[in-house]
Amino acid sequence: MRGKVGVLALAMVVLGTGFAEAKDKVRHAKHAKEGSKKSTSPALSLAAESAPEAKAETKASPKANAKTSKKVSAKTAKRGHAKKTASRHEAKACFEPAITIQMGHDQERVPLATCKGEVNARAEYVLSVLSRPSGLALPKSFANWRTEPIKDLALPTSIKRISHGLVDRLARVVKHFTKKSDSPKLVVMSAYRPKSAGSFHAHARAIDFRLDGIRNEDIVAFCKSLPDTGCGYYPNSAFVHLDERDPGVGHVSWIDASGPGEEPKYVSDWPTHGSQKDILHDEVAEEDASLLAPLNSD
Repeated sequence: MRGKVGVLALAMVVLGTGFAEAKDKVRHAKHAKEGSKKSTSPALSLAAESAPEAKAETKASPKANAKTSKKVSAKTAKRGHAKKTASRHEAKACFEPAITIQMGHDQERVPLATCKGEVNARAEYVLSVLSRPSGLALPKSFANWRTEPIKDLALPTSIKRISHGLVDRLARVVKHFTKKSDSPKLVVMSAYRPKSAGSFHAHARAIDFRLDGIRNEDIVAFCKSLPDTGCGYYPNSAFVHLDERDPGVGHVSWIDASGPGEEPKYVSDWPTHGSQKDILHDEVAEEDASLLAPLNSD
């Protein structure tokens, strides 16, 4: 009996040893597999470690782009909204009948004033551009003068803005000769002339013009009813001169019988009866001589 127990014990020892060895082999194989994973090159390990950051950056980049895109879109939308708002406000505003303004080959149609008699800012801009000095090209912004907010309609330094007071006087003249909704065409001969030293033209405060279908004599007659206004009648030329005088100066008018290119020939009436009077000794004798400077430059 004791012998059988010894054999059994021996068998168990052998089996236990084999089992332990097998278990050790499995453990060694597992360690070897893990070791091969850990032995990956440092570069690959670094790439693997930085991969999440790269992915994070990749994910963050579209967000940043989207944010920038939204800002740009918001600005564009805001600008577009401002234009639409301005257009709606102007559409609701009441204006006098539009008038065609022509100078040379350029021509535009725009109301000079509102129904309340206030100057239309767009008309002031258009008139300034159309009556620019000869030889200057149209500003690029002029193509959008109907749709751009008026505050964005800037003039280049080479073009001086026509005086607000001059446009106001011109609007009154046009309104006086407008029948119902039929406004006469305004043909501008000259306005801003930077080289006309001593003239109201040099300060964009004078305009030489005619109204199609209206006699110049009639225009001058109405012009004389406007306060602080200069009115020049040129019977041998095709235009009337109108300028803005300083407040309190009063009305100034003259008749220049000279033809195109001739020296001024001021007369007291027209048709003349053979007597010529220098305007200095006629209606404006008491005015400051500086106010008469434009008379010699037209």
